[in-house]
Order: sequence, then structure tokens, then C-alpha cells
Amino acid sequence: MWLRACFGLACLAAAAFGEEACAAEGAANALSEAMRQSAHAYYAAFNRHDLEALKGFFALDSELEDKTNGHLRGFDAVVKAHADVLQKAPQINFGVTYVHTPKDRAQG
Repeated sequence: MWLRACFGLACLAAAAFGEEACAAEGAANALSEAMRQSAHAYYAAFNRHDLEALKGFFALDSELEDKTNGHLRGFDAVVKAHADVLQKAPQINFGVTYVHTPKDRAQG
């Protein structure tokens, strides 16, 4: 029943706003969900102190604003900052309570 109701709402939206609006909304929803999943995966790796998994979240041109070290640039510097934190604070653990996404800003 839930799926049928969602399909009905999607059809109404397509009729009212056109298919392009529905496609844009679908893309925004997909992007927002991907960002939520990435945030949860990042903090899960961080909480496991899994530096190898964390490396997968950083690009070669990553930047990080670190209170202790200031503005860090580059993959190696960002990875080192994470390694330092994990080593110096072995009990550190974070919980994700909310992930702000582009969809949130559009609705704001």
C-alpha cells in the first residue's frame, strides 16, 4: 500500500510540475541519501579506528581545518592528522545525529 501511495504522489507531482521537476527531486533525494550514507560510513570507520578505510574518503587535494594544526592541505597531511588523533585519543568515538544535505537547504 505504501508503495502504491508513493507512486500516486509521484504521478501527481509529474502532472503538476512536469517530469523534469520530478527528475530533479529524485536526483536531490539520491544525492542527499548518498551523503547520509557517506557520513555514517566515515564515522563508522573513524569509530573503528580504521585508518585504511578512512583513506578512502580523502582525495589527493583534500583540505582539513584542524584546531591544533591549522589548515592542512593534501592527502598525506589529512591522513596524518587523522592518524594522530586516533593515536592520541584511543577512546575517541563520534555519533551522527543529523546530516545536513543540499536537499535540506533547498527546503529551508
